[in-house]
Amino acid sequence: MPRVHESEVDGWVHCPDPRCDGYRQQEAKVRHTVKEILYTDLGGDMPGVERSVEYVALVDPKDGPCPTCERPREASLQKRRVIPPLTGHAQDGLLRIKHAVG
Repeated sequence: MPRVHESEVDGWVHCPDPRCDGYRQQEAKVRHTVKEILYTDLGGDMPGVERSVEYVALVDPKDGPCPTCERPREASLQKRRVIPPLTGHAQDGLLRIKHAVG
């Protein structure tokens, strides 16, 4: 039988669409679930964990929809890194290009 560990921790939520204003991460309570499958669960006789799977979900359903576009938001345990723009170009410049009419 797999072992399951569940805890509520501080995490981050954001809209999955990088063009949406809700893409900026916001702090929220998230449920962190770790499911461990042991070697003995798969018929082996060696002690230890064969593999594990992690899930991160929102605790409060009102944090679910994006306030801007109403899409379901994604949850994370880590804050997104900000990489400094070394080129002088906007980091989201390719997302903002409009298709040229040909």
